[in-house]
Amino acid sequence: AAMGHVAHLAIRNRGSIGGSLSHADPAAELPMLAMLLDAELTVAGPSSTRTVRADEFFQGALTTDLAEDELVTEIELPLPPVQAGWDFQEVARRAGDFALVALAVTLTVSGGVVAEARIALMGIGETPMRATDAEALLRGQAIDAAATGAAAEAVRGAISPASDLHASADYRRHLAGVLARRALSNAWARGLTVNGVAHEVEVEPRLLLVDFLRQTLGLTGTHVGCEHGVCGACTVLVDGDSMRACLLFAAQ
Repeated sequence: AAMGHVAHLAIRNRGSIGGSLSHADPAAELPMLAMLLDAELTVAGPSSTRTVRADEFFQGALTTDLAEDELVTEIELPLPPVQAGWDFQEVARRAGDFALVALAVTLTVSGGVVAEARIALMGIGETPMRATDAEALLRGQAIDAAATGAAAEAVRGAISPASDLHASADYRRHLAGVLARRALSNAWARGLTVNGVAHEVEVEPRLLLVDFLRQTLGLTGTHVGCEHGVCGACTVLVDGDSMRACLLFAAQ
C-alpha cells in the first residue's frame, strides 16, 4: 500500500530501495517502512562489511550512518506474522508529493488482544520514528475506541513536528493522531477475524480459503459449488470485498 505513494510512477520505476534508504528523506515512505519492520542494512566499505539496524542508520534529515566510502549492499526486512493486521495512512497535498504526515501500523493478535504493536511515522521530524509509548499502551489490549484514543494521544505526545509553508506543527500533530486512530482500527480489522471472532492458525501454503473455512474452522455456511469460481456459491467478504473462496489461498 505504501509503495503506491512513493513519488510518481516514472521516478518510482527508476529508483531503488537502497537509494531511498541512503538518501534518508524524512518524508519518504521506504525509510519509515524500514523502521516499522525493524530492517537491518548490510553496509560495505573498502575493507569491511557491517550490519546496521534501521533505528541506528537514520541520523538526521538526509543524514545516515554511511561513511563516504560505504554502500548499502543488502536490506533485510523481516516479515510480520501471517496473521498480523496492518495499515498505512498518508496525507499529502497532491498524489506523489511528500507526505505532510504518514503512519504505518502492524498488529499481531493472540487470544483476542494485541500481542505486539508497531507504529511508525514520517513527516513529523528529521527522521522516521517508532511511537514506542503508544505501542506499549496497546499490548494486551483489544482495539476499541478507548484504546485507539489513548494510542493517538501517545502518538501526538511523542512527536515534535515543524511548521513550514505546507502545514503548521499543530496541524501535523493533530493529523498524526487522526491517522493513528484510523490505521489501528483498520489493522485490527485486517487481522484474522471471521464473523467478528479472532483466530490464530497456521495453514499450509496451498490450502484454499473455502477448505480452511469449512474444514479448519468448521464454518460450513461457506458453500462449495463448481470449484471454478463461476457459480459464486463460495463467495465471501474479505476485508469488505467479495471474493471467490475456491480461488483464493487461505494464506492470502
